[in-house]
Amino acid sequence: MIGEQEGGGERAVAFDPCSPSPPPTNTGHPLPAWANAVVMIEHVQPVTLDDGRAGIELRAALPPWHHVRAMGEDMVATELVLPANHRLRPVDLGALAGAGHATVRVIRRPRVAIIPTGSELVPADAGEPPPGHIIEYNSLVLAAQVESWGGAATRWPIVADDFDAIRAAVAEAAADHDLVLLNAGSSAGSEDYTAHVVQSLGRLLVHGVAVRPGHPVILGVTSGEGGGRGGGGGPTPHGRTNDRSTPF
Repeated sequence: MIGEQEGGGERAVAFDPCSPSPPPTNTGHPLPAWANAVVMIEHVQPVTLDDGRAGIELRAALPPWHHVRAMGEDMVATELVLPANHRLRPVDLGALAGAGHATVRVIRRPRVAIIPTGSELVPADAGEPPPGHIIEYNSLVLAAQVESWGGAATRWPIVADDFDAIRAAVAEAAADHDLVLLNAGSSAGSEDYTAHVVQSLGRLLVHGVAVRPGHPVILGVTSGEGGGRGGGGGPTPHGRTNDRSTPF
């Protein structure tokens, strides 16, 4: 283009046939190497100059790099895209693809089995519980917590207060789950079998922590190195210890 702005007023300029003419371009298209700014078509007025040549009149300021996005603006080559142990969000997938990563290595969601124990328990859909029985809902709450922490929860049917039955349920769950959560049976009553079950299947690491309510927490590992946790059956100690000893 020839001509230049003088005195702050508007002045039409003409295309110089000896140099590249400013071509129309669309959003997202690359610019010629000689260009460093774009003016919106709404701010351009075609005119005919006094000498008969075609010209344009700019109706807006046009500083360098106006309406231009530089390469690397979204992601710089040396910039960290995502940290390790980060839960992927929808926007993260776009960032990964935009940085040239078609695939990434991820960690599988931990599989968590939740086993409610107690001969006095009845399912929530069983109707009004008979005298001496209560509705089991701790496993429902814990499963929702596990999902919110990023795990995949499996709720087991209620298991009666019987050592062999509880041991069989834990052994079955530990075979294809990373963590087994036993609800109730962790204290020192005559039908509290959780600690004995964990000990019989592997190693009992902890039985009791300095927190109340929720003191009789149990932590252990099975012989296959799967994790196990037992906690009190009441809703208050149950919720308190879940938040402190289970998140992964």
